[in-house]
Amino acid sequence: MKFTSLLTYIIQKILFGTKVEKKYVSLEETLSKSQKIFAEFENDFVDATDKYVESLTEDQREMIVCYVFRKLEKHLEQGGSYRTMVYDLFNLPSSYLTVQISGGIDIHHCIIEKHYENKEK
Repeated sequence: MKFTSLLTYIIQKILFGTKVEKKYVSLEETLSKSQKIFAEFENDFVDATDKYVESLTEDQREMIVCYVFRKLEKHLEQGGSYRTMVYDLFNLPSSYLTVQISGGIDIHHCIIEKHYENKEK
């Protein structure tokens, strides 16, 4: 399963994943259904990434961890937005949401906070 478009995933689930019994659905019902689908997407993505990483050798996992930490250290030095980190630093233009689901935005905020603390010293 490719996790590049949450919107596509939600639309497919709403249109093809369940039978629509009513012609019109309330905004509240649509929002509730979208939240459930998003939670399912998030769980599926986390499970898929865990399964993939666990299938790698220890050397491969070590290389990935070292690569990520080098990039995060560079982000700490340079600063920049979350978008800059995902799109430019990691070169993942279609992975904004999946990186966010994985804690990327929280890590980014910690890095940027530290970046500005270091600049003020």
